[in-house]
Amino acid sequence: MAQRPTRAYLAVPAHRSRLVAKAAASAADAVFMDLEDAVPPSEKSLALEEAVRSLSSLDWGNKRVTVRINAADSRFIAQEIRALATLPRLDAVIVPKAERAGDIVAIADQLRAAAPDRASPVALELLIETALGLVNVDTLAACHDSVAALHLGVGDFAASIGARSSDIGVSPDGYRHVGSAQSGYASAPLDLFAYPMMRLRRRPRVRPSRHRRPLRRVPRCQADRKQRPEGRGDGF
Repeated sequence: MAQRPTRAYLAVPAHRSRLVAKAAASAADAVFMDLEDAVPPSEKSLALEEAVRSLSSLDWGNKRVTVRINAADSRFIAQEIRALATLPRLDAVIVPKAERAGDIVAIADQLRAAAPDRASPVALELLIETALGLVNVDTLAACHDSVAALHLGVGDFAASIGARSSDIGVSPDGYRHVGSAQSGYASAPLDLFAYPMMRLRRRPRVRPSRHRRPLRRVPRCQADRKQRPEGRGDGF
């Protein structure tokens, strides 16, 4: 499904209303409010309430506005779908740890069933964060017409394959190599994330980006980095 070009996402924890307001007033192309890793379990309900309030009351201009919901097997997801589906200012939900097409189809169908009169369906942006998600990426990308984008979650992906790295989004030295001069790739570095990104980029239906702290092309920033809620998982 068609969407506006997005150069960068500004990520904010949904339960931090001051940061959300700053994000809405920013010059970012797109904002996502996080209900997942940035929010401790004890504040999930508050985060959802704040996301609904912000989507209903703040002026987002022409930004693409999304919410990262919790994973398909989370006890929170059903409530999140019911609360978010009818909000006209919500452009998309980001589905973390996308691995199985059946889960994505179920989420898309539940969003549509919860808001049958919505002018346009809520889009899905899939966050590929595990080896299984990468194996199934072609099927995931084509499983439903609501799928609008793919993102690579470099931190969790590296952890899922047992890669050792001192910083999120940075490829370990042992995984970095360059193509041979004879092949014409002497100056083209290939790191831990080169193959996953090639897999995501070969999909014609979506425009993938590196989620978390990307190394190139689609930068991503976070409002007020000094505010680091204790529930953060992999640091985006």
